[in-house]
Amino acid sequence: MENQVLPDYTKNMELDSKLHMEQTLTEPVIRTENFMPDLMQEQDKQQNLGISYLLDIIPAKDPYEAFCLSVLSNLLLEGPNAPFY
Repeated sequence: MENQVLPDYTKNMELDSKLHMEQTLTEPVIRTENFMPDLMQEQDKQQNLGISYLLDIIPAKDPYEAFCLSVLSNLLLEGPNAPFY
């Protein structure tokens, strides 16, 4: 592979590979959207809610703490047995 593919490869030195941080919002953003109903449930009992939040930039400072917080958030938020599911 090295002899067949890599000789045709040229490195792009002008490529910007920096990670740009997300701009923080000054106020909450609320959006209402309509989705196709779930045909397996009653129409008056269907609701969707999405919440997202941006925390401090921990991975750049401490990867271990970022890993621990990722595990904690999965335990608390993901799956039907999670307390905040």
